Amino acid sequence: MTSESTQSVEQAVIAANDAFYRVFAAKDLAAMDELWAQRVACATVHPLGELVLGREWVMETWELIFQDPNQPRVVMGDPHVAMQSSESAYVTCREFASGNALVSTNFFVLEDGAWRITHHHSSPIVMLQG
Repeated sequence: MTSESTQSVEQAVIAANDAFYRVFAAKDLAAMDELWAQRVACATVHPLGELVLGREWVMETWELIFQDPNQPRVVMGDPHVAMQSSESAYVTCREFASGNALVSTNFFVLEDGAWRITHHHSSPIVMLQG
């Protein structure tokens, strides 16, 4: 890939990551379902949650999160994309929810011409004493 095409692909991955957080904020389950890959293994780890394997279970966790009236608004910032290949990438970023800082990694694959999420992992930031 040329530098120009790499930059264009990275922008598309960042746009997919931005869409993920817009859909999350809107609590739109149908739109969230559209963002997740259909043909590769999917997984998620929500803050303070366990590993959830399989697309069906992943979507069930989103349904539960969206139904929770106490679910805080999550704001994403400082995204950084890393290309793994021409068809896979991940984005690291920060999340902020109810005054809490989290760190997140979102993996994407190119599926049917669109960047789809295949793994979301969000964890609280714990400051270690040195």
